[in-house]
Amino acid sequence: MTAWQPEGKPAFVFVVALKDRHWIQPDVAEAADFDQVLSNALAFVERWLDGEAEQGG
Repeated sequence: MTAWQPEGKPAFVFVVALKDRHWIQPDVAEAADFDQVLSNALAFVERWLDGEAEQGG
């Protein structure tokens, strides 16, 4: 995962990569700091993995 926080602005996730999947500018909520944006990114990946499990993939 690549996250960025421009000075004076919220942190955001630019790229998430997992195995052979990658998302550019994924649907991860911005946050005030890296700890929170990393938590948001983890939630994104968990939702994706849960969807994969439900689809049998």
